Amino acid sequence: MKHIKNKTTYWILLWLIIAGLGMLITGTYAAYTRAEYVKRVVASKNESSSYLFSSNYMYMKENSYTEFPLRIIPVSTQADLSLTVTVCNYLQSDLTRFSEDAISYTFTAALADINGNLLSSEKLSQYAGVISISGTQYNAETGTYTASGTLEGGTANTHFYEIRCSKDNVDKLNDICIRLEAVPENSPVKLVALLSMNSGTRSDTPWTGKFAEVTDDDQDTTDIDAFNYVISGTSETTVKINWNTARVMLSPWSRQEFSPDSQVVSEGEGYIEVKVGAVAQSYTLQFYRVNGIPSGEKGADVKGYVSLTETS
Repeated sequence: MKHIKNKTTYWILLWLIIAGLGMLITGTYAAYTRAEYVKRVVASKNESSSYLFSSNYMYMKENSYTEFPLRIIPVSTQADLSLTVTVCNYLQSDLTRFSEDAISYTFTAALADINGNLLSSEKLSQYAGVISISGTQYNAETGTYTASGTLEGGTANTHFYEIRCSKDNVDKLNDICIRLEAVPENSPVKLVALLSMNSGTRSDTPWTGKFAEVTDDDQDTTDIDAFNYVISGTSETTVKINWNTARVMLSPWSRQEFSPDSQVVSEGEGYIEVKVGAVAQSYTLQFYRVNGIPSGEKGADVKGYVSLTETS
């Protein structure tokens, strides 16, 4: 009996040792996987902060991207052209999501053809003094304007670059484009665009509005967190923009698009009425979602959230 008792004790001790080792290994593995998970989350957060770099007219692309997405902007021959390009350290759809770190970058605007190719020196001579950016004329030899800037981190910041052209020279823009690029230091992304500002015969085209992200009535829009609503036209008039306050709200940043304040005729809950055409011929307004995303939402539903009508 003593032999059996000792043998039983031995197996109990062995089982306890194995169970203890199992708990130790499980605990160590769990702690390790939690630590690795936290590291991955932190790494993802740090990586995403470097992408908080945006613009109202330029598109974010990888540094290796060599094309310049075309953006057509109707302009009027009845007024001086004034178009402001922004470079920001936050998401265009959410002012509260800004970079914690400072972003130093180089901004370049260059005269180009419709394919994005820089103009030849012979062609450049035809456009000397036609366009200025932030009060500075283009370099007559290269057709470029270059500036360096730093967006301080820790709060939403915006830099402005104003493109100007007198109404007497607007017709000259029909055959050229402006190639825009903002390249931050030590970042895998950049901002690019090719602006085509063509007056043609559209000096009195009516104002219209549409969502940039919505291309089809049957489109599934439940994966879109916020919307860019582009309004454009060339006639000098007053427009009223209405939105469904149960679904979207106009971002405070977009409200600042209508500057000076004399442009604003009236505003209230769910609408803003503004004078357009004299200062700029295109605006991109950001609308944030409110009350969540409706189940089964389609493009046709989103198109009904915002409307634009000319009131005079």
